[in-house]
Amino acid sequence: MLDHIKANPQPPVTPPPKAGLTGLTLRDVMARVESAPELIPARRGEILSALRTLARCVGRDPGDIPAQPVSLRKSLKDASYTLAGVSKRRRDAVRSLTLAALRIAGFAVMSGRRTASDLSPAWKALLAMAPDRQSCIGLSRFFSSCSAAGIQPHDVDLAVFQRFQQELEHNSLVPNAAFIYRTTCVLWNKASKSIPQWPSLELAVPNASKKYSLDWDVFPESFRADVDAFLDNAGNQDPLSDNYAPPVRPATILGRHKQIRQMATALVSAEYPVADICSLATLVKAENAKRILQFFLDRAGVGPDSVYAHAVLLRTIARH
Repeated sequence: MLDHIKANPQPPVTPPPKAGLTGLTLRDVMARVESAPELIPARRGEILSALRTLARCVGRDPGDIPAQPVSLRKSLKDASYTLAGVSKRRRDAVRSLTLAALRIAGFAVMSGRRTASDLSPAWKALLAMAPDRQSCIGLSRFFSSCSAAGIQPHDVDLAVFQRFQQELEHNSLVPNAAFIYRTTCVLWNKASKSIPQWPSLELAVPNASKKYSLDWDVFPESFRADVDAFLDNAGNQDPLSDNYAPPVRPATILGRHKQIRQMATALVSAEYPVADICSLATLVKAENAKRILQFFLDRAGVGPDSVYAHAVLLRTIARH
């Protein structure tokens, strides 16, 4: 068993691209897929269709989209799938097929999660000890990476986790590499503390705090009461009621609660007095709605789909 280690690893250094891959664009990748002799026509067509869908959602010509995994991951994250009419299922397929295309083009991209049957016996046995289903899912990518590299559970140390972090950041297409690495650390520590047979390595969990929303009690009481009334009405299922609205799921109500706080914070960030935000009507005044949406358009890391979701909620509130 390994001794407990508690350290805060330095950010990984970006590994240099492989020779011959620097400067490749998505169009170059498509050309390599078209000429790959190992692909049957149906598989080739499936991959090329996915790459064309990605370019359409990004709104750029394939020749203008860098094919390096780090750049391509950002393109996948920022793509306007909703506006392009692409379903979540198709979006997931586009990411998976793009990963396959990069492999064909010669990139050493990181594999996704594997099932327990694909793991080595040692990792399969350790996965069976995981405390809950969340841990099984959250640790499966790390287990797959170690199993594929021939690393045994008793060989895991801080350096192994650092290499895994580098792979996520530079050789994968996962939408949020930092979040996945942080979750892996949290779940590993949880298992290490509760399961005697687990390798006793304790990891420093990276700080993922990106809070920018103001606390609810900063806003006037009248605004908070109006928000509560609006959200309560979303659950009103009496079709004969004067304030009837099509019912929404509880998870949607929670999501709207968070979005409204974010939008009110955005308005304050645009130098609107917080004391003057007395009701939801304040948010949907034309000039204020523009300020709110501009805040999210300018905010780093916020994709078009997120801005669109805020715009849809503003429209819903305006109708209310």
